[in-house]
Amino acid sequence: MRVTGPDAGDALVYMARLQPGAEVVHRLGAGRAAHVYLVDGAASLDRDDVATGDAAEVTDQPELVIRAWQTSELILVDVPITPPNARQPGEDLRLTSRPGRAASGS
Repeated sequence: MRVTGPDAGDALVYMARLQPGAEVVHRLGAGRAAHVYLVDGAASLDRDDVATGDAAEVTDQPELVIRAWQTSELILVDVPITPPNARQPGEDLRLTSRPGRAASGS
């Protein structure tokens, strides 16, 4: 699904259901970021493990590798990135955990 408009920019929305062991690679174009929400299951985003309810923002890298450890459902939104001066150097993957679970990052 493509979402366009003055507030949406040029967002691409992907939904996926992955079987255990499945691996997909999402390529990020120049000036793009990805927001990923794991609706259900257990997976890894690059090398960071995530579980139901976890979310991540991915920037400053050409691709994101998603691997399902269990049957997993996720939503990925590919969006234009904020201006470079809005982020700290090296800030490329931020995980947000559901309440009661510690967050990690690379």
